[in-house]
Amino acid sequence: MVIKNIKSFTAMKIIDAIINNPQESRKEWILDLFEKNGQRMKSNFRFQFWQHENHPILLNTKEMYC
Repeated sequence: MVIKNIKSFTAMKIIDAIINNPQESRKEWILDLFEKNGQRMKSNFRFQFWQHENHPILLNTKEMYC
């Protein structure tokens, strides 16, 4: 449930930032891409930002995330 909430919150914030950024030159292209992916899944409201799978991996050493 925590991962779901994090993904939902961050997706909304990033999409909102894309929509409200007048300097974003790829705005139409990227929103269209998210929207087309969102139409594939009935559980989406409009956009599909994240993949639906949840396979968290513990990054416990510096080498794993650099």
